[in-house]
Amino acid sequence: MRGQVHVLGEHKAIYQAIVLQNPDDARAAMRMHLSNSRERLRQVHGAA
Repeated sequence: MRGQVHVLGEHKAIYQAIVLQNPDDARAAMRMHLSNSRERLRQVHGAA
């Protein structure tokens, strides 16, 4: 459940940047989300 909280926060950051029409923040939030998602997958499925 804790991971879901982090994912929701990441999604909110992306959404908020889009709503505010801030492409730099949206890009940074999306990159952080993708990086964190990759790390979460590695933790669940082992290092790939």
